Amino acid sequence: MRRISFLVALVAVLFAQSRCATGIEPPRTTALVEVTEGLVFTFGQEKICWNQEDLVGGEYDPGDCKSGDEIPFIPPTTQVQLAPFAIEQHEVSNLQYEYCVSLGACTIPSGFNAPGIRQQDYYEIEEFDHYPVMFVNRGQAEDYCAFVGRRLPTELEWDRVARGNPDQ
Repeated sequence: MRRISFLVALVAVLFAQSRCATGIEPPRTTALVEVTEGLVFTFGQEKICWNQEDLVGGEYDPGDCKSGDEIPFIPPTTQVQLAPFAIEQHEVSNLQYEYCVSLGACTIPSGFNAPGIRQQDYYEIEEFDHYPVMFVNRGQAEDYCAFVGRRLPTELEWDRVARGNPDQ
């Protein structure tokens, strides 16, 4: 009897989720930008070390890690080479993410730690439909990417794109 009740409940939930998306026109996925240039670059920062004396004295002048008296805070620079890749032209919008939620492939973002009521309800306010979705964790971002047949960029890909066009 429990098994039948469970199956009935499951069918009801699936039916309700599919009905939520009925009549909703799927938003267009974001256009991709092909990144084929500037794929060899130096990853990291050059001045990444702090002199211990400077930390105590309150002067925060980054060093170059060559004296041996300095403390590295991030890994040293390294030369990287990426394969060509594509990345979305802009962030995922609330409307795009909401469509994923309506089909049951994504979960609702939680703004519980947002600084104010308007930010907590940001995802649900129609005025912000075309603004970037916020308050999603990595798992939710991966679920969305799977939903649209894409993936998250790697740290190196993101760093390359954040640097802008290498020719300018």
